[in-house]
Amino acid sequence: MNGLINKPENLNVIAYKTIKKAILKKELQPGSRLVDSQLAEHFGISRTPVRDAMRLLLLEGLIENKGEKGYCVFNASEIDINEIFDIRLMIDKHVVEAIITNYLVNNYDYYIKKIDEIIDVLTTCTNYTGTDFIKYDEKFHGMLVAMTNNSRLTRIYDEITNQTRMFREFTAYDQKRVKRVVSEHKKIAHAIKSCDLRLAFKMIDNHVQTSRRYAFDDMKKAK
Repeated sequence: MNGLINKPENLNVIAYKTIKKAILKKELQPGSRLVDSQLAEHFGISRTPVRDAMRLLLLEGLIENKGEKGYCVFNASEIDINEIFDIRLMIDKHVVEAIITNYLVNNYDYYIKKIDEIIDVLTTCTNYTGTDFIKYDEKFHGMLVAMTNNSRLTRIYDEITNQTRMFREFTAYDQKRVKRVVSEHKKIAHAIKSCDLRLAFKMIDNHVQTSRRYAFDDMKKAK
């Protein structure tokens, strides 16, 4: 983490964004302990905004409460990865089923336009790698989830997205993997547009299991 927080306004927000950025950039390593007094001293502010920031990051799943050990940066285990992708699979299938059997049926023109916007996104990402690819990938899935207008579902998905960022470093820079993921996204989007629920479910199964394998591969490389 570089630099101190020296703006008096919105210290809670600034502390939250700064600590979150440090976590996602691995400046604060997974599993490392977070001590509010040390962070406050580093930023040159009081402990209160740091504590507030840590509470928000706890809700987002980027830090964990380890009891007597205190707060630590989220460090995904094999169990965590399996749980995350199990939830991903359930959410993705629910979202796609809702779009095909409900939203497209009741307001076809509006939702088919949304699907076309998603397909347009897919055409711009062929050569993305690293953080650009991660942003694209999150945008693709986020646009689908957003179509449900379900705020609780969106919050759950956002938490999973935050945690997924913690263990996808190698995947995002592997061009072969990136092309495969983009291809899977295209198949899912076109299956939705064709209202082919059976095919969409099959593509989602393939996609989530592929992502799960990549996550485990990345975990091994990071050790």
